[in-house]
Amino acid sequence: MKALVDSHLKQIISEGLVSHMSSDIDLREYIQPASIDLPIGDSVYLVKHKFLPFESDVFASMKDYCVTKFDAQDGVVLYKGQTYLIPCLKVHLSDDIFWKVSPKSSIGRIDVLVRTVFDNIWLYDTIKAWSEGELWLEVTPQSFNIKVFKGISLSQIMFFDMTDYWGILIYDPQTILLDVDNNQPLSNPMFCGEDMVVSLWLMSDVIGYIALNTNYIIDLSQVNSLDYHDFFRELFCLPWHWVPRISLDQWKFYILMTKEIIQVPQEYSIELVPFSHLLWEVRVHYAWFLDPWFCSTCVLEMRPHDDLMIYHGQPICLVHVYHNKWVPEKLYGSCNNNYQCQKWARLSKYFISPS
Repeated sequence: MKALVDSHLKQIISEGLVSHMSSDIDLREYIQPASIDLPIGDSVYLVKHKFLPFESDVFASMKDYCVTKFDAQDGVVLYKGQTYLIPCLKVHLSDDIFWKVSPKSSIGRIDVLVRTVFDNIWLYDTIKAWSEGELWLEVTPQSFNIKVFKGISLSQIMFFDMTDYWGILIYDPQTILLDVDNNQPLSNPMFCGEDMVVSLWLMSDVIGYIALNTNYIIDLSQVNSLDYHDFFRELFCLPWHWVPRISLDQWKFYILMTKEIIQVPQEYSIELVPFSHLLWEVRVHYAWFLDPWFCSTCVLEMRPHDDLMIYHGQPICLVHVYHNKWVPEKLYGSCNNNYQCQKWARLSKYFISPS
């Protein structure tokens, strides 16, 4: 399958295959090079349980789970440890289009778990062919309270053409993975099947950040406005003789980074996927789409289920490559993107960048 780019996404919207449940939101304003940002609409529902709408539509199931409803027009605070459902898209899919949904990078970096549920589908973040119905966002802040407004995007959707099958994917790994030390192609990249392996970087003065326990609120309408010291503490690797290492505590939230720079040629799109269930029980990242022309190290948003000791250079996740159906009209970095050429383990755009 091939990833659809901005010109195709405009066509999908114009044909009415997807539209926003708030009629005054125009999805064409949210198109990225190979994805669409998904803005929230008018309403936010606090629910007492997470659920997947098995043989039911989402709204009908809400009567059993909804605690209260909020109006997002003037902003609503979503509190950590609570789960909210937000109506998003109306969908009329044909049998040749498949999609995936991911949280946006800025949202993953503040430890907000965003997943999508769809009418009569018992899996997260996926829709079967010939589906019609409503797509809702399931939002769970985990470390921080956040304030959201109508029109703010928490996730992004990527579409694939199932009829345009490429067969065996052929690409040159040296065009995609670079060494963070010298920006040169990796001489001997690791592979797991067809996917390239990226690893952990622990050689900086500050290797990353750990989230603090706080009741401060992150206003998602305000960029570069918060002192990160109120929300995060810097991390330093443990003393070492041969290999740098760091200890991660169970259920804490960490911002770390990859050892490799990932650059995405304009003819490809990239998905970062967890390395293997045979490794530790840990969420490695929340946001996993990389648009064409992205070029940077990748931030890892890690929440371990156990106490861990991890090492510099340890394999951490995989790079899955998709051919694009066409070259995008606009490339990453030209669409008000925040993380092109990001340096080290960069925090979310809501914080004033460390000097």
